Amino acid sequence: PTGPVILLGHSMGGMALMSWAPQFPAEVGDRVLGAFLLSTAAGELVQTGPLGHVVRLLTRLRLLGLWLTVLRWVAPALERSRKRGTKVGRRYVRHYLFGRGDRDDAELVTMVQQLLEATPLTTSAAFYPTFLTHDERAGLPVLAGIPTTVLCGTDDRLTPHRFSQAMASALGIRCELVLVPAAGHSVNVTRPELVDAALHDLLDRSLAAGRVVTA
Repeated sequence: PTGPVILLGHSMGGMALMSWAPQFPAEVGDRVLGAFLLSTAAGELVQTGPLGHVVRLLTRLRLLGLWLTVLRWVAPALERSRKRGTKVGRRYVRHYLFGRGDRDDAELVTMVQQLLEATPLTTSAAFYPTFLTHDERAGLPVLAGIPTTVLCGTDDRLTPHRFSQAMASALGIRCELVLVPAAGHSVNVTRPELVDAALHDLLDRSLAAGRVVTA
């Protein structure tokens, strides 16, 4: 695309956006007029929760490196024997990617399950280690110079809304924090009207700020 743009990233897309910003700071405010961070986190993803406990235990036992290596080794075999579209997979998706307040729409859950299962396990095993050291907080001061929106469901089990609150605090006065009650990680799928409204608001704020900068 040419001309001014608004960047939007959901989950890992938001992480990529925050990683991009400090690498190309001159683009922010010049070409990039606004940024939307949706159901994502700037860092400390594995510091808490069940996964955090596992990582800390493996680290304490000095087995984390071995575990990651074994994971990469067995991923191809697991992928070959992998079954998709199972009831167990559906329950996992419903629990972790949807909130308690999201309607139990079988078609939506199936769609998200298919999207998730389209990623090969070999790919997941390759990028998983990056979550252990994921820290893109350096991108937030760069994005603080333009209008931003941070949106998250209050029942997001993958990137809990405390991460969104921390990002919004770091982004400062030009950031709008939107918390969607009882929505989960797939809030863009389950509450599209609220996400669209937040995006339109960001567009208005970004265009207004862009006109001021241009003038």
